Amino acid sequence: MIRIIFLLFLPFFSAMVCASDITFTTADNAQIEATYIKRGPQAIIMAHGVNSDKDNWGKIATRLEDKNFSLLILNHRGFGNSTQGDKPKNLYEDILGAIRYLQLNHPKLEKIFLLGSGIGGAAVADASVYADEGSINRMILISPTKIAQPELIKGYVLFITNEKEERFDAILTDYEKAANNPKNIEVLLGSVEEGERIFDTKQYQLISHIILKFFRQDEFTKKKIPIENVPAPAPAPAPAPAPVEPIPTAVVPGQKIIPEPAASGDIN
Repeated sequence: MIRIIFLLFLPFFSAMVCASDITFTTADNAQIEATYIKRGPQAIIMAHGVNSDKDNWGKIATRLEDKNFSLLILNHRGFGNSTQGDKPKNLYEDILGAIRYLQLNHPKLEKIFLLGSGIGGAAVADASVYADEGSINRMILISPTKIAQPELIKGYVLFITNEKEERFDAILTDYEKAANNPKNIEVLLGSVEEGERIFDTKQYQLISHIILKFFRQDEFTKKKIPIENVPAPAPAPAPAPAPVEPIPTAVVPGQKIIPEPAASGDIN
């Protein structure tokens, strides 16, 4: 009986001992606090939004952990106990620091994915511009704020937004500008929540499925993805030109008809 009870509680115990609080230093000397959960050989760096912190990912973090993803869930500079660093606005440095931490401390990881929401989504996109080639496998941007250089984004990227959020049009513009490495966009219908708050709505099952499918997909096709899957109407056929009627020449009695001179280069 004792052995059976121990085996039943072993998975829960393993999950507890694999989670640890960590701190790493960015290139501009910010001290970033984070939680690292060690699971499988693929890791996801999770970056929160402006009205949030690392503890607000809730159900989606648990779902990703259950699917055997290792997680590094950070507090951006100025949030929690993370310090501002020399360049307080450079949130992308937090992401680059997290990548370096994983590369140095967990070199056996096979892939590093990024999941950012709001300011975290923009930080993820901006970080990809400066990251070493191949260091980021793919990334998801949930309701990202303004991206500095969307055309320079490196890595497979998925935008997730909803049709009623305030920045919807701006997000579509950033998506259109983004490099196609490849890229895709999911527009949720009927939701009024943004960022991590979307996981507390009835959209949770759908969005968690989208995230898992994207991170677990083996191959991508590099192609143009339309924002709306609605075919453009076929252009109307041009009307046939009306026949040109010859204009009769009225000859006045006694008038001389002088032929037009040949054009330059004509051979008579």
